[in-house]
Amino acid sequence: MLPKNLNNIRFTSATELNRRITLQQPGTGADSEGTPATPVTVATNVPARITQVPSRGRPDAQEQITESVNYYEVTIRYRSDVKGDWRVLGPNGEIWTVTSINNVDFANVELRLIVREINGGAA
Repeated sequence: MLPKNLNNIRFTSATELNRRITLQQPGTGADSEGTPATPVTVATNVPARITQVPSRGRPDAQEQITESVNYYEVTIRYRSDVKGDWRVLGPNGEIWTVTSINNVDFANVELRLIVREINGGAA
């Protein structure tokens, strides 16, 4: 276990980063039909700790279809380039959208990303 910093925050140890993810940023522009450009892979095999956050389904406007929405906390070593419009590919290729980024204690040691997966993470 890593020691706590001055504010009693324990950072994640390297052995806890036991999963691998891929970070992608949005592509720029669109094709002639208006389809957004393919996301650009920024980093592969990024060591991560992944924990599920309690989730719930939600009905659509007609309350006939329920989306399966899952949230995960993904902890990675600090990177200065990660942005809120990026997406994460999970260990099994799931597509997760970044919903928040936390630079823990502003220490530039690790990032805790909250990501959202809808309907099993299929494209």
